[in-house]
Amino acid sequence: MQYLDYLTDHTLLLIPNDIKEDIILEVTKEKPLIDIKYSSLENLRKSFFNYDEKAIYYLMKKYNLKYEVAITYLDNMLYLKKKSYDSEKINNLLKLKNEVKDLVKTKKINFNNVVVYGYNLSDFDFNLLKDKNITIVKDEKSYPHDYVYEFNTINEEVEFVFDKIAELIKKGIDINKIKLMGVTKNYYSILKRIGYFYNIPIDIPNDINIYQTTIGKYFIDNLSDAVIDEIKAKFDNQDIINKVIDIYNKYIEYDINDVKDLIVYDLKHTKIKDKELKNSVKLISFDSKVNDNDYIFILGFNYGSIPVIYKDEDFFSDDEKKKLGLFTSQELNKLEKIKIVDKISSIKNLYITYKLQDNKEKYLISNLNEDLNLKIVKDYKSSFNHSDFYNKIVLSSSLDKLIKYGIKDENLVYLNNYDLAYRKYDNKYNKVDKEDLLKYLNSNLLLSYSSIDNYYKCGFRYYLNNILKVNKFEETYQTVLGNLFHYVLSKAFTDDFNFEKEYQTFLNNQKYQFNNKEKFFIEKLKNELKFIIETIKKQYQSLNLNHALYEQKIFIDKSTSIKVTFMGIIDKILYKEEDNQTILCIIDYKTGNPILDIDNTKYGLEMQLPIYLYLSKELKFKNIKIAGFYLQKILNNEINKDNNHTYLELKENNLKLQGYTNDNLDILEKFDKTYENSQVIKSLKTTSNGFSHYSKMINDGKIEELIETVDEKINIACDNILNGLFDINPKRLDGENVGCLYCPFIDICYRQEKDIVDIGGDKDASVD
Repeated sequence: MQYLDYLTDHTLLLIPNDIKEDIILEVTKEKPLIDIKYSSLENLRKSFFNYDEKAIYYLMKKYNLKYEVAITYLDNMLYLKKKSYDSEKINNLLKLKNEVKDLVKTKKINFNNVVVYGYNLSDFDFNLLKDKNITIVKDEKSYPHDYVYEFNTINEEVEFVFDKIAELIKKGIDINKIKLMGVTKNYYSILKRIGYFYNIPIDIPNDINIYQTTIGKYFIDNLSDAVIDEIKAKFDNQDIINKVIDIYNKYIEYDINDVKDLIVYDLKHTKIKDKELKNSVKLISFDSKVNDNDYIFILGFNYGSIPVIYKDEDFFSDDEKKKLGLFTSQELNKLEKIKIVDKISSIKNLYITYKLQDNKEKYLISNLNEDLNLKIVKDYKSSFNHSDFYNKIVLSSSLDKLIKYGIKDENLVYLNNYDLAYRKYDNKYNKVDKEDLLKYLNSNLLLSYSSIDNYYKCGFRYYLNNILKVNKFEETYQTVLGNLFHYVLSKAFTDDFNFEKEYQTFLNNQKYQFNNKEKFFIEKLKNELKFIIETIKKQYQSLNLNHALYEQKIFIDKSTSIKVTFMGIIDKILYKEEDNQTILCIIDYKTGNPILDIDNTKYGLEMQLPIYLYLSKELKFKNIKIAGFYLQKILNNEINKDNNHTYLELKENNLKLQGYTNDNLDILEKFDKTYENSQVIKSLKTTSNGFSHYSKMINDGKIEELIETVDEKINIACDNILNGLFDINPKRLDGENVGCLYCPFIDICYRQEKDIVDIGGDKDASVD
């Protein structure tokens, strides 16, 4: 605590943020009455040039810059203190700095004494603090260290660390005094895994930001003046909601869509605060304060990792840094090396380890060992005294090597007393704890047609896809194409529609990188989309419905013990209000080959059209009467030769609506003028005996029954999900295994014949 000797009234103490909390506690205890100001070096620099969204917005708008570029310019402007430099690049940046000078804030330092602890000051920093009394304090403690432990793999390295931690805990060392220093992110997953096996909790930081949350994604996808009220109504996590509101309020004076990039940046850089894991091993940095009763493990003591190697690739080159009084990459490397060596020497209880390889690459020992001259300890043998669970895993791995490759390792000798059910498995799903599940869901569950469909196909498929989110979504050319068609069609029937503008607007906003072949076809498909639009307009002429809604997003509250929302988007709703009722037609665009069989609704399968009926009851219309509900195939329209029709007629016929039509003639006449031989609905026509055998007709009673069935199926799925019922139970419908069809997790569940649930035919419709 040597720095305490230099603290007097009116002192500015420059310290890294990593040790700020510890330092404040020490100063408050030892010198409670002195007037001290605390700051990191980074915050001190920014106080001389503190910009906000106004400066960012100015540069983006005036010079058409991307957000990241504007930020880079502003971050580096603070280093410019002269009126001119011998560098065109720096002078150009200086010109921009002069433009935004009225948009930044500066603050004077009112403290004459400055004590620096944990930093090296550059000439630039000394210039900032000119006329101040500066004292730089360094730790003078020094402890000898003799060994560094070498391991073949990262796995063996982490095993050793947990072996030593377990030994320390058994000796009575407080787990909160055991810390891992300078651990890089590539260690996080293996630390979690092996820590779990040893039952040793590791407080690994959460790297989730607001943008990654459901609330953040909803906010950015629905930017509008009403979005905050929508978020408050739909979500319960007040901490995240408050953070989103704070970000929104920063930009309230701007057009919200003009500052979308700024908002996205703020969302991505606003972390969800971790709840500190009490009684656990902590991760600390090389800047962190270490006491003599702490036990420190430095993992990954490898070249390129410890110390970090700086390269001449920053915004300012090394030559430009010299002009500005900043440390060059070479100087930073020297200082980093000294810093780590000094830190290691100041730690009393220390273990240092390094690996020779992980799953991706090979490594060398850190070049710091040339200075530290530590003796390398190889072939460390585990005691196997601390975790039976992990010992069994190691033994299983050794048996794998023996059986598959004929390699007999020494672990087989050390662990031969364990009786393993080797090469036997039970694929049965073990139910998750309900409280843990609700905590994981953050008391908020969002359901949709696709998630409900997944659940009824197979509970375990839903669990992996919708709860654990194992299947990472990757945007493909096909998904982009489908989204393009949906987007343009949602705009196509408005008065001010401009095809080329909307087509290009969508493509300009895509992050997907098209190859040349895809670019060619997406240009060719323009004419196909134009044809679809003109055909739909022609269909409208046969309809009596005179109003339309597009891309209607509907939410239904299904809350029980937690907030549950069912959400769906209806592509198109055609309607007409007359005689105190609303005639309504539901249409969903499809780019594939949909299955049309509402009979399977009773199994919870193929419910897309019935779900649209269910959602439509939430529309704010009087006395809704469903004229019909349909799918419209806008792609994959294969043309079969027909000598009775032209190619154009066949294409138009493929765009007819496919689905179910109300058989009530009073409703039908108000919907389709041509229903006797419909020009809009596929196979709809009348004969002398009534409707054609091929016409898919439905009555009001069946429609109500479908809506009730959908509601029941959603309620059952919701209850089962919240109770953690995710059994491996793929459904086999009329002999076809629909549960495993196109399932991306087929190699995970090890599904057996006994797991399959047969439905359809004479089977019971109850598949809850």
